[in-house]
Amino acid sequence: MVKVKIIGGLGNQMFQYATAKALAVKHNTEVSANISAFSSYEVHPLSIDKLSCKCKFDSRGDFLSKMLDFSYFRKTFSKFSHFFNVHIEKDLSYNAELFNSDIGVSLFGYFQSEKYFLNIRELLLEEFSLSAPLAKHEATIENRITESDSVAIHIRRGDYISNKSANSVHGTCENDYFINALSNLKKSNLLSDATVLFIFSDDIEWCQDNLSFEYQTVFVKGSSDRPEVDIHLMSKCKHQIISNSTFSWWGAWLNTNPNKCVIAPLQWFKTLHDSTDIVPEQWKRL
Repeated sequence: MVKVKIIGGLGNQMFQYATAKALAVKHNTEVSANISAFSSYEVHPLSIDKLSCKCKFDSRGDFLSKMLDFSYFRKTFSKFSHFFNVHIEKDLSYNAELFNSDIGVSLFGYFQSEKYFLNIRELLLEEFSLSAPLAKHEATIENRITESDSVAIHIRRGDYISNKSANSVHGTCENDYFINALSNLKKSNLLSDATVLFIFSDDIEWCQDNLSFEYQTVFVKGSSDRPEVDIHLMSKCKHQIISNSTFSWWGAWLNTNPNKCVIAPLQWFKTLHDSTDIVPEQWKRL
């Protein structure tokens, strides 16, 4: 068994699970996802259980898991974690030593790099599919996406705007970034008069009031209770322009178009966090 602490928004939940799954595949074992934090976590809902993940969900937690929620204890405990078969992520850079972990290890971190799980991509495409069918209006949007020259644009606002701490770390992508990204796609002959832009956001009303593009545009009004549907629909577009968000990262990564073009922001964080390993090398950064 490989254990992993699940926390954060759906994008982070997927990174954590994917890394644990890759390690579990190496050891020919299963994943136990600790979801106990969501009994009191109000920022984002637990959503990974709405995907087709083959794992055990543990809502009980344990003493160690609860204590590692506190940064001071986590920093102190990390010095001795190997004695307890625990792997605590030190920073956001890829750490290949994770795969030296023994079976039964407990993972704590975000693990925001495809390098942890690229070798099980086909398996993750299956497990990150929706476990429930789309609603009628969602299926209508999906059909329109797959039948058109579609480009997904994700505008991340939400807590990046309302939460001062989140804003100080992440910031938001300015309108110029999205305009330059569209210009880049046009220069690459990936846009045409038939192109349809599908706008996804956690603040779609703001987007409707403040954004205007020269291409046909569809504003996709998602549900905060079903964020997994937005990721699914984004992944069905031919190309993606993502924000500095793990949410739209997964919408792009799950895109199976062999000729896809993904554009990501050059500046992923406002702070000095290392984002070198977050954005895949084949994606463009502007």
